[in-house]
Amino acid sequence: MAIALKEIAHIYIEDGTLHYQSLDGQVYSQITRLEEMERFAQMKGFCKVERGYLAQTDKIVYYNPETHNAYYEDPPARKGATYTPIGRPYVKLLEEKGIMFATNDSVKSKQKFIPFNATIKK
Repeated sequence: MAIALKEIAHIYIEDGTLHYQSLDGQVYSQITRLEEMERFAQMKGFCKVERGYLAQTDKIVYYNPETHNAYYEDPPARKGATYTPIGRPYVKLLEEKGIMFATNDSVKSKQKFIPFNATIKK
């Protein structure tokens, strides 16, 4: 629920959470740290995939191990496509979720899947 600035009596922080108290006494809280958001977002299907990044992994269509990016559309991704960087420690998570691994070369050759442990030839 949103609150208009003109309705805020004061803003304060308590236990790392930002709170807005309205003129009528209601308190609205805002998650201010990624760690807090991660706990909440996990219930909605988000996972940590890189330092500073949470991704809705059920929406990821494929991962490109050459660029270390996950994409939300069929390969090859169009120019300007939304992507999320994936840290090396989190790649195993994508494999466990059955996300397709595709490189630019595999897309050009119409290969649809590259096993996680496959050697990528350039």
